[in-house]
Amino acid sequence: PNLKRYFLLIDSDGFESYHIYQYDIKTKTPTLLFGNMGFQALPAGFAKKADVMYLRSNHENKNSFSVYRLDIPSRKLTRVTMGKASWDNAVVDENETHLLLSQNKGNNENHLSIMDLKTEKIELLFAESGTNFQPSFFDHDSSIFYLNSNQDRERMGCAFVNLDDERPTLHWIRTDDHKD
Repeated sequence: PNLKRYFLLIDSDGFESYHIYQYDIKTKTPTLLFGNMGFQALPAGFAKKADVMYLRSNHENKNSFSVYRLDIPSRKLTRVTMGKASWDNAVVDENETHLLLSQNKGNNENHLSIMDLKTEKIELLFAESGTNFQPSFFDHDSSIFYLNSNQDRERMGCAFVNLDDERPTLHWIRTDDHKD
């Protein structure tokens, strides 16, 4: 079977109340997958088997985004992050091993944490005053992820982190020795 699927974010009421739709390319029809009026839902990635989507939503508390695991065929939604923390960005690896979570702290600063999805333990990876850490995606083996950051620099750049390193370190991706 062809597992290629298309998903859309549609602002349902003009107030950035994004809902997630699955789009049927043959019939040109979007079908609501997840969303509640007045609340947001944003994708955070897919499991390798393609029937599982991770998403962020504030449907339980308008002031706080939590991460959920959605079984697409059954529409079963399971909350992944607990507590009062609000997550501004999230990225899952396709093996459902790790979940990257970022929190906006204000003043051009956010912190990056990682959650072990088996133990549900959350560990802070990066937190520096005035520094942004925005996760982008995981490599296929789930031990390397890519992010954008302005750590020790004047502007944002792309880097990767190898989780097998002794301690988390940004490895900058550069096109030459002076610029990214």
